[in-house]
Amino acid sequence: AAWAQVSVTATGGTASGSYATISAAFAAINAGTHTGSIQITVTANITEPAAVTPLEASGVGLASYTAISLKPSGNVTVSSAAVPTTNRGLVELKAADNVTIDGDDPLTAGVRNLTFQMATSTTNITAVIRISSNSTTGTAGADNNTVKNCIIIGSRPTGVATTMSYGIMFNNYVSTLTTGSYSNLNTTIDNNEIRRCYRAIHLNGVSATYPNTGMFITNNIIGSATLADNVGNCGIFVSYSNITNGPITSLIEGNDVRCGDVSPTGAGFSSTISGIDVGTVNSGIRVLRNNIHDIMQPSTGGWGANGINVSGAAQCENFLIANNMINNVVAMRYTTGATSSFIANGIRFSAGATNARIINNTVVVNAAQTGTVVNYAQHGIYLVSTMTAAQILNNIIINNGVGTGSYAIYSANNANISAAAVNNNNYSAPSGVFGYYGA
Repeated sequence: AAWAQVSVTATGGTASGSYATISAAFAAINAGTHTGSIQITVTANITEPAAVTPLEASGVGLASYTAISLKPSGNVTVSSAAVPTTNRGLVELKAADNVTIDGDDPLTAGVRNLTFQMATSTTNITAVIRISSNSTTGTAGADNNTVKNCIIIGSRPTGVATTMSYGIMFNNYVSTLTTGSYSNLNTTIDNNEIRRCYRAIHLNGVSATYPNTGMFITNNIIGSATLADNVGNCGIFVSYSNITNGPITSLIEGNDVRCGDVSPTGAGFSSTISGIDVGTVNSGIRVLRNNIHDIMQPSTGGWGANGINVSGAAQCENFLIANNMINNVVAMRYTTGATSSFIANGIRFSAGATNARIINNTVVVNAAQTGTVVNYAQHGIYLVSTMTAAQILNNIIINNGVGTGSYAIYSANNANISAAAVNNNNYSAPSGVFGYYGA
């Protein structure tokens, strides 16, 4: 039947209903038709409208619910309109709390039975799942939300495109997608497969006064070995997750991440890329047991490639990077400048984070295959002059670059590690230099 693709059951209001789209089901919930604890089930493939209806927070207008669950019945796909609206999502939570999007149907084989897919676009900025605050004063965050066991396919039109597209992202609803959110609390993103996006998971904050505490990003598969389906600029980006001495630290753990090109001799594109990027105001964040691999940016225009990039400075301290496997990070032979951002780094500190702990990681940066610069720069671990480390312990750091610009570890300032415990690391630079300890 035309109205049977999305079914809704509720403990209050109208007990059940059927709708053509998730957007229509959200509109009914916003209107107070269904209340209490609400179950939304997608039972067949559907196409959402170009401008979707967001789920409003309970208490806004007539909306009244305690929790909402969105699940599939069988293997189903939720598609966008052929031309999605710019700066909009396919599914939008507008300061909505207690929403679980779970793509696993226990009665169907596999654990990812629900696919969300954006149509490709060369111009429009889009997000597949948009989780938005609706205030700049921290009073209307989207709290206690979960996205798990889903396949997320973004709108990136080609494997070398730089058009902004997101898989799962934070922003403030009254602004464009490129702005950050205020006080989105307790978000779990677990066991999703995310591909064909420019940025896969982009949890961007904007305020140290209203941080997005309690981010848990675990067990996701990000990127693809097929260029057209790969993630472009960044696998996971987090900022403003916790202030100094804040009560809740965030976690990035157990993810499989790749991005950039899929070949060290490919065309690449005009952007520095990172598997994981830890932005500003991330006190105490933990980056653990991730498999970060094939981070390749061979563009002859000269751009960087980082396995893990720590780009944060203010209130970005006392955090842990541990037990990660970082393999096959490749850029091009672009410059001999050791402090350049247009080179390959396994772990790169590009700003003044403090008291960092780097423990039990394996890092492999491979030789560039494009470009002509002799003694080009690239590093296993790079420490900018303004950062400080508390511990660098038990890491295996391999830089397979060729020439005097390739360092296993490069410390731009002796204050980086002068007060740190730096022990039991295995450094290897077979055709390069063991390390640099700055003045």
